[in-house]
Amino acid sequence: MLKFNETGDVLLECSSSAKGEIKIPNNVTEIGKFAFYNCRGLTSVEIPNSVTEIEDGAFYGCTGLTSVEIPNSVTKIEAYAFWDCGGLTSVEIPNSVTSIGNEAFSGCSGLTSVEIPNSVTSIGERAFEYCTDLTSVEIPNSVTKIGEDAFDDCI
Repeated sequence: MLKFNETGDVLLECSSSAKGEIKIPNNVTEIGKFAFYNCRGLTSVEIPNSVTEIEDGAFYGCTGLTSVEIPNSVTKIEAYAFWDCGGLTSVEIPNSVTSIGNEAFSGCSGLTSVEIPNSVTSIGERAFEYCTDLTSVEIPNSVTKIGEDAFDDCI
């Protein structure tokens, strides 16, 4: 069901037929680009502390995803990482994250609250666009750049 690179530290792909909960192995350091692309039956992902980067589109289109805990080891949430994950209702971004990529949470229509930690300095363009249920966002003083339309169509 899960496919890895030769050394086993980069998760490359998950079968789009995956359902329920997935536990990513402890030796994985990176969730690759579009690794869980359109895994609509996926409801929960357990990401180990070994993961430092969630690449572009890693969970793109995982509309059934309701729960994901991002560990303190992750420093970047890249573009489209959780694009159109409409089932997510809340996201706790850990203090280790320094940037949130373009459209990282765009289309997460079920998201009601987001707490951005003091470690974040940059929020990408349209990062939270179309998060139509979003009612609470805390943006710390550490954020020096907020991209265009970062919170467009959130109300």
